[in-house]
Amino acid sequence: MTERHNKRTVKSGTWHIWASIGCSLVALVFIPILFGALAAINGGIVFFRGDKEMGFGLIVAAVAATVFGMLLGMIVWSAQYSY
Repeated sequence: MTERHNKRTVKSGTWHIWASIGCSLVALVFIPILFGALAAINGGIVFFRGDKEMGFGLIVAAVAATVFGMLLGMIVWSAQYSY
């Protein structure tokens, strides 16, 4: 029974890892607040399911992607409207 439970947990954790990475990448160019938050939530799920190092890394990556996405948006916005 524990072997079946472990396989399901690993598969589910892998999905959250990939979702967090994908949302972090999207947060760099499109709606950083929304996708950065989704990435951090997925990282938190990985963290609280037992993979502390990976979860913490995903949360840090999500916050960094959100900040850089917002900075990139501000740069593009100011360049577009600077006459």
